[in-house]
Amino acid sequence: MKRILICMLLIGYAGVASATENDELTVQQDSTSKNYRKVLMLKMNKGKGYGKQAFELENTYALLEKGVSYISFNVGFQSNDIDDYWLEPLAVVDDIYRRNASGSLAVGYFTKNNMSVGVKGSYAFSDTRVKVTADLFDLLFNAQTYETNNVSSTYSVAGALKNYVPLNWSHRLFIVNETNLSFSHSHSLAKNIYDNGVKINKIEKDKFSVGLGISPGFMYFMTKGLAFDFSLNPVLIYFEKTDIINNQTDSGKVNNYGLSFKFMPLNVQFGFSYYFGLDYFKNKEHIDTEGRRR
Repeated sequence: MKRILICMLLIGYAGVASATENDELTVQQDSTSKNYRKVLMLKMNKGKGYGKQAFELENTYALLEKGVSYISFNVGFQSNDIDDYWLEPLAVVDDIYRRNASGSLAVGYFTKNNMSVGVKGSYAFSDTRVKVTADLFDLLFNAQTYETNNVSSTYSVAGALKNYVPLNWSHRLFIVNETNLSFSHSHSLAKNIYDNGVKINKIEKDKFSVGLGISPGFMYFMTKGLAFDFSLNPVLIYFEKTDIINNQTDSGKVNNYGLSFKFMPLNVQFGFSYYFGLDYFKNKEHIDTEGRRR
């Protein structure tokens, strides 16, 4: 009888131990499923793929919440001057004068968390003057010197839709993607002078263009409200119409359209933005909560 009771107690203990181990294993699996690992600074649920981003979840915390507005700008300037530069043995560059300046201003409003709509206007100016002396020119167009002066100005306006994806829990660094529809007008004048004014050729151009572009980039908050912007402009579907007048007598037209996908230094833009209406009290509470969880 004693042996039977001892066997029953041992079986019961084993059952309790097995149940306890199973409960601990279940808790451990639940805990593991809640863990996150960082992949290229993005958070991914183990075995579940990428989680939904902030703009997909209406009830999650967002620093850039509905009702926030912003203003952004960027400016650029470039100059280059060269005198008496020898291109042995072909020619002498007597003078090169180049000035380029550009600037843009944009405003926007967040219609939902981490998503904004806005408008942007920009202006660019270019002035380039080159004077070259070469004996080879006498064979090409009966002149010893060649001088060209090129001036152009471009105005553009665009409507933009921007999505923001926070890369860290404090919402300081963002991936930004901008989809924009733009219209621009460019006017340029080129004056080619041979033999110090013996012959002058003038070409005038008016270019009208419409484009649909995608501009990915990054944004980083340096301080409250003030952020640094970096963006690329590699993808563009465009249509261009150019009217050309040669020496105020001959005229012509050129139409271009296509798809452009390229990464070049001229397509890189840097600028600054200031955001109005950010709730930093809610941001502090969010940071403190996330800090305790970690």
